Amino acid sequence: MRNRAINLTKYLKYSTLTRNSEFLRFSSYFKLPKKINNCRNQLYHNKYSLSIPKIKNVTTSVNELVVNWSDNTDSHYSYIWLRDNCNCVECIHPASRQKLHSSAQIPLNIEPISTISYDEGIEILWGKELLKDVLNSPSKNAIHHKSIYTPDFLHSYKSTRNILSKRFNDLPITHWDASLMRSKNLWVNYDEFINSDRELLSALKQIWNYGLVFLRDVPAFNSLDGKEGIIKVVERIGSLQNTIYGSIWDVKSKPDSRNIAYTELELGLHMDLLYYEASPGLQFLHCLKNTVNGGKSIFADSFMAVTRLQQQYPKDYEILTKVPMTFHYINDGHFMHFNRPVIVIDQANDSMVVNYSPPFQGPIETGFENNDNNHSPIKNGEIPMREFYRAFQRFSSLVEAPELRFELLLNSGELAIFANRRVLHGRRRFDAESGERHLKGAYLDMSEFKDRLRVLLMNENQKKL
Repeated sequence: MRNRAINLTKYLKYSTLTRNSEFLRFSSYFKLPKKINNCRNQLYHNKYSLSIPKIKNVTTSVNELVVNWSDNTDSHYSYIWLRDNCNCVECIHPASRQKLHSSAQIPLNIEPISTISYDEGIEILWGKELLKDVLNSPSKNAIHHKSIYTPDFLHSYKSTRNILSKRFNDLPITHWDASLMRSKNLWVNYDEFINSDRELLSALKQIWNYGLVFLRDVPAFNSLDGKEGIIKVVERIGSLQNTIYGSIWDVKSKPDSRNIAYTELELGLHMDLLYYEASPGLQFLHCLKNTVNGGKSIFADSFMAVTRLQQQYPKDYEILTKVPMTFHYINDGHFMHFNRPVIVIDQANDSMVVNYSPPFQGPIETGFENNDNNHSPIKNGEIPMREFYRAFQRFSSLVEAPELRFELLLNSGELAIFANRRVLHGRRRFDAESGERHLKGAYLDMSEFKDRLRVLLMNENQKKL
């Protein structure tokens, strides 16, 4: 018999399940969005919980459940997907919050034998057990699994837009030039950053939006625990990312340095450690002392350059998303190497990163598959090498455009935080004989930044309920 949605009142009146303790255990889940005592439900109890429509009606078809909302919109959910994402304690471990089954164990022809629509959610009784359960307990009288889905959960997967908002990926991102940044208040006080979650959230939102924020009055060492100021700042967000330069490192002018950053020469716009498979997400630069002539820091938004490239030279934009650029560091006892396109679009996570670091570029390694063709065709789409170089030259000219270069002098006690895969950084030449210039640097993985930001946003939304 084809399953159908049934009214809760009738169900409670006629079903013997109302006297079943198991039913009471499952129905108690409906209270979770209000009490937030279930971690997984808490993830869906975000800003949508404040204004999501109510479930108006539920219908079933051959392969999916159709939910009609009170705003007269519909959403469709595959039975396989629904069963795989049951949130009950038999499917999600209550302590670890980890799944207790694999997606490979969902029967392809699974469907409900009944659905019940509540104001607070939908209950589904499934017609088949998981494949592992069939193998482990092949009894024909096995109890069919029961799942409950809250409106918060269902609505958060109603559309791509809702999915992005669920994980707070719909926060604004502003592409900027120097004039816009000069008009913004980019500064946060160190004490407020360390002691106030509200100020921390404000700073992290700014990093998400602009890729850049500055702190003032950052001490060399914290007065309470003696930790270096830059470590306190990084650990307020996440964990220090260790690299071949250590967990923190000094930026000073050194004779015969193996890195141009440790000289007094002008340092062109670039990104750090692109020869790492997992390049740093955030970079921190803390100025301890700066009494030299020159040495202004330079920042530029690569996302603005990408936007201009896509608008002005769409073919070049496509080329730079396909052809891998080589980045390497073969020096000082290290052999680091990685190939990645200049522009990487991650559709699954609705994100973009840029890879631009001329000092650490190696020879392009794609295009030598056919030596009889003069080394010209690039493997990805048979793009001539000349076209790739032209595309890269155009992008470079957009990156280096004077109107994109936001410059300022970092003074003692000031610290810059910027998104390493978005904001390019560089430095004007300075006179090492005129004084002393000493900065401390550190890195943080982007996943830890997003983790901290999302938790703070989630906590902020809970306070509004």
